[in-house]
Amino acid sequence: MEPGGELALGGTIVRLCRGPDSLQNGCEDTTGFQPWGAASRAAAALLPPPAPRLQLELGAGLGALGVRAAPAGFVVLSDKESAVLGLALGTAALNAACCDAVVYDFARGAPPFRTGVFDLLLASDVLFMDRLAEPLFASLAALHAPSQRQTAIVGHQKRRAVFRGPDGQPCLEPEDSALGRFLDMVGPHLRRQSENPAEESVALVLDWPAPPEPPAKRHCHGVEPGDEKKDVSPVNQTPKGLRLNNESLPHVEVVEIVLSEQAQLLLAGSFACIGVLPLTTIFHRAYVAGDHAKLRELNPWILQKLHLLRPREVAMVLNHLAFLQVLDHSFWQTVSDRVPEILISSDMVCLSLMVNAYARGALKHEATLQFLAAEVMQMAARGGEYLPPRTISMVVNGMSKLRIRDEKLMKTMSIHARSAVADMTEVDLSMVANAYARLWINDQKLFDALEEPVKRAMPRFTILHLTALAHAHGRLLRRDEEMLQAIASTLWQRCESSQEAVDALNLSATMHAFATRLAFSSSDFVKVVEFSLPQVIEEMSISDFVLTVCAARRIEGLAPSRRLCEPLFRHSLHLLRELQASAVVNILELAAQLQHDSSEFWQTMLSHCATMLETSRFYEAQHISTLALLLARLWRGSITPSHLDLPDELKTRCFVAVATALLELNGNSDIASLADVVAESEIGRGTLWEASS
Repeated sequence: MEPGGELALGGTIVRLCRGPDSLQNGCEDTTGFQPWGAASRAAAALLPPPAPRLQLELGAGLGALGVRAAPAGFVVLSDKESAVLGLALGTAALNAACCDAVVYDFARGAPPFRTGVFDLLLASDVLFMDRLAEPLFASLAALHAPSQRQTAIVGHQKRRAVFRGPDGQPCLEPEDSALGRFLDMVGPHLRRQSENPAEESVALVLDWPAPPEPPAKRHCHGVEPGDEKKDVSPVNQTPKGLRLNNESLPHVEVVEIVLSEQAQLLLAGSFACIGVLPLTTIFHRAYVAGDHAKLRELNPWILQKLHLLRPREVAMVLNHLAFLQVLDHSFWQTVSDRVPEILISSDMVCLSLMVNAYARGALKHEATLQFLAAEVMQMAARGGEYLPPRTISMVVNGMSKLRIRDEKLMKTMSIHARSAVADMTEVDLSMVANAYARLWINDQKLFDALEEPVKRAMPRFTILHLTALAHAHGRLLRRDEEMLQAIASTLWQRCESSQEAVDALNLSATMHAFATRLAFSSSDFVKVVEFSLPQVIEEMSISDFVLTVCAARRIEGLAPSRRLCEPLFRHSLHLLRELQASAVVNILELAAQLQHDSSEFWQTMLSHCATMLETSRFYEAQHISTLALLLARLWRGSITPSHLDLPDELKTRCFVAVATALLELNGNSDIASLADVVAESEIGRGTLWEASS
């Protein structure tokens, strides 16, 4: 990157930054790599005196006009080519100008920023084709906020196209057709038109709202004798089909912001002001690297530039922070307070990303989420074409994660989901099903609509998606045998082919859904449990572990094996002091069911039970009766291997503790249960008879 000449603009010399021709490789439009002096000089001549303004230049190219407008203010330079913007930032650095840069092509549609952000809009020699007139005016108009006065200055080099006439001879068009079309569109907004006959250039000053008096004249062709006497009134009617606001503009692709090599050099060198272009790129790199400290360091800069960021850029920032759990309260609260301003011109993609960010961070900012829900409802009212399938799934999934049960929103999303279900991916299908289940919304029409697409997509489901489907069916008690069998079979195929276990949280949820809530079991489901449980049991929280033990007792065909039993019951001992009496009894019943033969396990567990009974920590008669019956069967050897050797002292202590606890129940225990205990027991028979009598 080197200095590339100078350009005199309005009495100021602007030093230009130029680059090698190789920078143009891969660029769709290379016009920005050249300085277009005549148009820039025309616009610069009409610049207002320096003031602390925020200004935007469209089609900035090398950035000469923007740099000329920068003294005492701040200019955002925009262009469709990121390589050009690197040179524009170089021009800013050479002239010590406060400028920023963002990739944006105004010919594609909606404005790059929210309305009302900028005080002055600039453009220089961007009307070199007829088709650019309409999007240029639409972008300028859409950047104006109703309560704001805003000015735009457009510099233009006049051109008249050469074409072949009816006789086959070359002809010169009578006027600059691109300029003519633009002037027809600006109508009453044109406040001033300044001609430079020597350079065949013109500068236009546009105002929003429109000035009360129309401009004196309108020239759109080359100067000819008598032209200076012609007054042409502007067109006062908006041309048919002209797009004037964001709602009527076409959908806009999000253009990836790329930090050019030149911009990187500037950032490392003398360009002191970190701009939006490098800032968002540095932020993204910090996210990819998982650099929490760097993200926190950049947060104040993000807040400082918040008014310059496009809605999707803000959504991206929030998603990055939420994913890495960088949840600084002051930052998020500041952004939440400004969400209505940030989303003044947004779309459904942006809204769904915002909901997703708050859900990822588990940030239940009520006012912000209510605003987002209202915006989604407005978008839905415009029609299903405004709600891509992925955005529907992200909104309902995010709201459900935050446990926001907005009946009106969920009903509306259900209607649109049913219409879009054929176009949903396996990710969308699992998210939608799980979202409604998470909120206990048993929407029969929605789940019926999901059934066939889910079955068709089953081969593409990952382990995570399959467990989400299992959870949804269990939560809403949808016992579709064919569907459950398909989920279990596909889940085992995934585990077997990848040798990847179902993670602790999802295994617990799936076992609870299938075995406990739906009373469902199959050979494939048993294989999933026997394969996954030994690998993840030690990662389970207490609540997940308790659910898992209860579910395992109900799974038919779960075979005793050391591979399963040893890690399962070893983790039981690890959690023992934190478990309630009901959980302890369930663990003992499962150990008996699986014929677990560890003397250490049984001695530790029974000693702990005796202590709990002796200290009155068994509160439910049902648990005491169940424990008494289990002890009786254990002593007879009917539920464990015969070689299990337990000390007589421990047996006696347990029976005394059980008998005492039963006696203290004062008849609250089931007499039939006590009779079963006595009948099963041979050791301690007298003690139990004494208690029961």
